[in-house]
Amino acid sequence: MTDAVVCHSGSQYAEYPLTFQFEGDALPVDEILARWRTPIGKCFRVCAAGEVFDLYYDEAHDGWRVEQLSTKISAS
Repeated sequence: MTDAVVCHSGSQYAEYPLTFQFEGDALPVDEILARWRTPIGKCFRVCAAGEVFDLYYDEAHDGWRVEQLSTKISAS
């Protein structure tokens, strides 16, 4: 896991993501669509640049994985 995610951290690390790296670009998070926790760590589904991504934080390895779920969300 080598992806970079910048998060707001208050009383705990990674309360919510602000920006992340994807294919060499820094993308600001436009909207958090969902958040959940797994035994490995925190997860966020976000919209950025009109696309949907899952951001996974592995607490044991202190690393992030970014996965693109869809390309270009069309306006309804």
